[in-house]
Amino acid sequence: MGIEFQGTAQGARPGNLIQFNFNKTVIAYTVGITAFRLSYGSNDDHWVQNLVIKISGGVNESPVAVPNQVGVTVTMELQDSSGHSIDPSNSVVWPMCIAITDSAQVNTNMSNVYGISNNSYQTVSLPNSQSGYSVANSFLSGFNLSYNNGDHQVLLAQAGCGLSPNYSTSSGQLSASAAMQDAKGNKVDVATIDAGYIASAYSSPGFGVGEASNQTDNSLPVAINGLTSVSQAVVLIKNWRVQYNSVHNVQTLQVGSWGDLVFSDNTVTLPNLSAKLSDNSGHVQDDSSSSCDVLVVGLP
Repeated sequence: MGIEFQGTAQGARPGNLIQFNFNKTVIAYTVGITAFRLSYGSNDDHWVQNLVIKISGGVNESPVAVPNQVGVTVTMELQDSSGHSIDPSNSVVWPMCIAITDSAQVNTNMSNVYGISNNSYQTVSLPNSQSGYSVANSFLSGFNLSYNNGDHQVLLAQAGCGLSPNYSTSSGQLSASAAMQDAKGNKVDVATIDAGYIASAYSSPGFGVGEASNQTDNSLPVAINGLTSVSQAVVLIKNWRVQYNSVHNVQTLQVGSWGDLVFSDNTVTLPNLSAKLSDNSGHVQDDSSSSCDVLVVGLP
């Protein structure tokens, strides 16, 4: 079936326009994130007021509109309330676009939703199915963790999503988890996520998925369900959480999988899986309380 992946080898910096060019006409698409790094700079740390990634846009939203192109604009924010802000040279996000191309696949749905608040959900349309779905997953495409007034040091930060299908109504609940706080109970006033989702009622949808959760610099094999071999794959962040042992400033937040994937039969090996938080004084995340959950989507 007509499923294509497109990403960007160099990643995107704050304010960049990214154009995903597909081989055929885009019928439907969804956008997720493989990895990101938000940083004040290599020798700088501060408190945090706003921690934001937003990827906005859509089909033909580019300077030259063509039917096989999806254009998105990347917003990245890391700032305190004293004028210190993100270092674009040390901050990057790797957006990834999955598209149905050439012809419609009526039993496969994919899209994005925006601004779901912590502990709430948004109803999304899923393919008609009374017996279940071969694939029904969600993944992050952005988040907003912000104080309305002032800034604070950080103890923990997290963002994530989940998809719960309702088979009788051909719909699902796309739920959000988002938080940032210090050690004194100061929690962000805005805690929202953006998310993409993909669901299929085809028994053989033309792609397969696997999942992994960890915080490790070591390689991590992921079996892709429904496939005997994999020729292409993308990694999409579902949930992330970082936590210090005690409250500190922030220099860098780094989440996701970095580097080249390795394929063997139906297994995709990730080079690492990051959920890292650090300041400029050697304090880093507590690995026992920090993790990144990813969805790996593979093509045969």
